[in-house]
Amino acid sequence: MVGDGLEGESAVLVDVSQRLLDLYPEFCAREPYALQQQFPRLSLASCQDAAQEAYLATGRLAMAGRLPQSTDLVAYLRRAARNRARSEIRHQSRADRRLLIRGRDVPGITAAADFLTGQDLLKAL
Repeated sequence: MVGDGLEGESAVLVDVSQRLLDLYPEFCAREPYALQQQFPRLSLASCQDAAQEAYLATGRLAMAGRLPQSTDLVAYLRRAARNRARSEIRHQSRADRRLLIRGRDVPGITAAADFLTGQDLLKAL
């Protein structure tokens, strides 16, 4: 960035940000599908959200000047997206466990389930 009137640090910031902007279309087109292959439990929409959130977080770092010029942006974005996808899986697992525990807390439901599994329904009719 010679002759643009920016100081050295600002020129680096613009360069990293511009490289990041250039990566956006391809990253957002391909990464959700790569995430879905790696994490089949997640829906495509969740994978798209993870890719978008990773891109936005990386953009915030670049704008704050906290992303070095030498950063491999593709690798950085992919790692950030995978971390977001893992966080989503952990979040879903905790929600599933809470539902399971709450279902066990209801005595009528567990008693009815035990009763029905212990009897032959056809004989009861």
